[in-house]
Amino acid sequence: DDAAVRGVVSLRGRARQTLDVRTTSGTVVPLRKSQLVPTVLTDDEAAFCSRPLTRVEYLQAQLDGVLTVSYAGQSFRNGFQAADGTPRRQFEALVDGRVRCALCDGADGQVWRWEASGTAIQTCADRKDALLTTLRFHSGAVSSSRGNSATCAHLARLLAAAGVEAKASSSSDDDDDAPPVP
Repeated sequence: DDAAVRGVVSLRGRARQTLDVRTTSGTVVPLRKSQLVPTVLTDDEAAFCSRPLTRVEYLQAQLDGVLTVSYAGQSFRNGFQAADGTPRRQFEALVDGRVRCALCDGADGQVWRWEASGTAIQTCADRKDALLTTLRFHSGAVSSSRGNSATCAHLARLLAAAGVEAKASSSSDDDDDAPPVP
């Protein structure tokens, strides 16, 4: 939906309706074929989008491209600016294929594997979807998960890191509003 998203198709799913697009901003976003429009990139943009990435870099670019938490009319992407101006991330890809919550790590020890254990997952794309769904629930990107204590703690840490004051109570039914945070 954002006409400013420009890049190069980097991965084509076999039976999937979405394509991974490596953007000029360094993220990877899934787009439907109907969302793609031909464009011309500069030589530097094309080189940047075509640079080979390691598995960890690619996973991190995917996390940065798809994870967004909305709260009180503000959006926090996976990569966000902390209150002191330093760049931060909610989730970081690790070398061994795991993803850790950079906000909760140490407090709750939240680490997830690319593989979802105990479920019948057929393809790599399904594993990625399962992982991203889990991370969306943990981060509060899915409003129905905001009653979970780990999600509330994550949201409180995110808001504190970004320098946003948490509401003492929630008087609105707006999906952008998180429940009271501890």
